[in-house]
Amino acid sequence: MRNTSKKLALPALAAATAALSAAGMAKADFVLGQVTTVKSGLDVIQLQATNNGANGTGTQLESMDVTMVLTSSGAMTVNMTDIDGDGVVDANILGYGPLLFNKPTGTFAYIGSPTSFSIASVVANGSNDTSSKAWQTDPTGAKNPGGTPTPTQTVPARYSALTSLEIAGFYSGGIADTSAQSFANLVVPVGATGYFRVGVAGATGNSSPFVTITFGSVVVTQSPIVSLTATTPTGMGTSVGDLEVIPEPGNGHYQPVFIHGLSTPSGYATVSNFNPSTDTEVFLLKLSSSADDAAIINDINTVAGANPQGFLAEAPAADLLTMGLASGQWDIELIDTSPGAAGNGFFGFNLANVPGGVGGIVVTDVMAIPEPTSLSLIVLSGIGLLARRRRK
Repeated sequence: MRNTSKKLALPALAAATAALSAAGMAKADFVLGQVTTVKSGLDVIQLQATNNGANGTGTQLESMDVTMVLTSSGAMTVNMTDIDGDGVVDANILGYGPLLFNKPTGTFAYIGSPTSFSIASVVANGSNDTSSKAWQTDPTGAKNPGGTPTPTQTVPARYSALTSLEIAGFYSGGIADTSAQSFANLVVPVGATGYFRVGVAGATGNSSPFVTITFGSVVVTQSPIVSLTATTPTGMGTSVGDLEVIPEPGNGHYQPVFIHGLSTPSGYATVSNFNPSTDTEVFLLKLSSSADDAAIINDINTVAGANPQGFLAEAPAADLLTMGLASGQWDIELIDTSPGAAGNGFFGFNLANVPGGVGGIVVTDVMAIPEPTSLSLIVLSGIGLLARRRRK
């Protein structure tokens, strides 16, 4: 039997999804542990959390967002059983039964108990199955025997060939967590490699970024989520158009520029007419869904390699919102913190490089705007929004 353990201190983060935030996703400090054993010819990897009580975090584990990724050959073992009483097997990724941790029966994740765990997000092999509950053949029926045996859907083949699975949710009231509590059970071929992208939370305390925990001998290489380069970027898809700001003669101001009508997870835009090129460049992204805004912003700011230009990513700033420029329209603001490093060049984005994926979310609009310190120059005109900023 092989038994390994990896631990790291982590101030657990707030919800990665709007659903978790709306449900009161809590925050706390935790020690995360990974324990691997070999059973029935399979690696069984448990993720455990202990609330260490630092920073007034209390004693509970209430919510989690965990993505499990297999990078070597093979697939995760999933318990295929009838969980809704319709006579047809389901993919038991939430551990109904309940399935037991540290057993090779299948891959699953929950806090407390499967029947009391509230689901915020399920993404399987990149497919967002949260609404459809595709892992269950009768998603509208009871989750125990006794429901009408009339399955309304078929479990997709991806649940028999899982290489990536995200499960996020919460257990109202939490469970005692002063000693290690298991919340995820991954079953993979012996010697398999991969990683977890994980955050957990309790009742009180401060939030912090997700962390990546590897298993096997995998080395996680992160590709950029956003970039600003002097030459055409690689790995950012194809051109989506031009962001050519418009200098106004004689007053040192610019007008903003937009690219509308997109529907792509990746692309790059040519950036030009900032004069001098060392002027701060600021960009806004509009996404097809705001559900993962907080997680994407967090990853851009904290994951090594995700943001080589050094953008400061944030929700649209208050000064933008009060000007009516971003309220209800934009999801992510990116401020160039190293003006002149790339200057006029190419702004790129690739949501496919967000660790754990974003479940089909795409970019729909891009805008270049003035630097935040000059947003007081923004005015509303009869033909739309006009943004101006003073050159340095």
